[in-house]
Amino acid sequence: LLANGQLALLLALRIALWSLGLLRNRPIVAGLAMLPLSVKPHLAFLCFIPLLFEVVARRWKAFFLSAGIGMGILLFLTWILFPESLGFWWNRSLHESSPLLIKVSSWKTTTLSFLIRDVLRYYTGKLPTWPMWAIPLMSASVVLLFSVLRPRWLQGEAESGSHFAWKYLLPLLLPLSIATGPFGWIFDCSSLMITAFAVLALAMEPKVRSRAKCILLASLFLLQGGTLFYGISENPTLEVYWFYPLLFVALSYAVWVYGTSSGEMTSPPSLARSPLRQALELPFFL
Repeated sequence: LLANGQLALLLALRIALWSLGLLRNRPIVAGLAMLPLSVKPHLAFLCFIPLLFEVVARRWKAFFLSAGIGMGILLFLTWILFPESLGFWWNRSLHESSPLLIKVSSWKTTTLSFLIRDVLRYYTGKLPTWPMWAIPLMSASVVLLFSVLRPRWLQGEAESGSHFAWKYLLPLLLPLSIATGPFGWIFDCSSLMITAFAVLALAMEPKVRSRAKCILLASLFLLQGGTLFYGISENPTLEVYWFYPLLFVALSYAVWVYGTSSGEMTSPPSLARSPLRQALELPFFL
């Protein structure tokens, strides 16, 4: 990935450091770790919305200070060492009609927006561009609404002082950002290793019942193993992996539901007695 200029794996490590800064109440670490995400903000664009509320609520002035200083240093070093890269980025952003460049709107990506565009192209013969902004706008609006309302199950633990339940919220918003972003590639899905490790850690917590633990771990294994087997056996094109981040969204929500009881503050609305949940659990316990 690195040899081909894909930095998603390094950005995933930065996301992990950023998560640690949030959970450990380290605003300077969180600000500096978030800085490299400016290279690919679509990898975590939904996380920035509740993060803004978190920073304001906790009065993390050091967060903005470290992020601002770090951004200035990064731009200065880029301008000194690789000045042509800034010009290329500027031309890529404003002049998509250049014969040397490929239009972003023509890229095949692993997002829900491209899936909708591809379906519409199949029936109409045209590849519309409106899903590239409509889908991210819809998902961002929903996250903004929940961030403003902040229901009880979304609030952080009182002893930690956090504004949101980040240990459950962050693994959910990361795959949702990739799934509903304007564009994204299968290489970007390497950042979902953060969600995978979070699901594994949360599923292994003592308060999670053994039955739920088995379901979560089996689901994670099937998701990772099934996707790998599908890629090896079918050798599909990259855009068919649109299901991968969406399944991680479902798995992250499941670990949130299973990891908290209905009496806890951070327990979201669950499907505890629904026929759908019983049907999903049935194959594991036949």
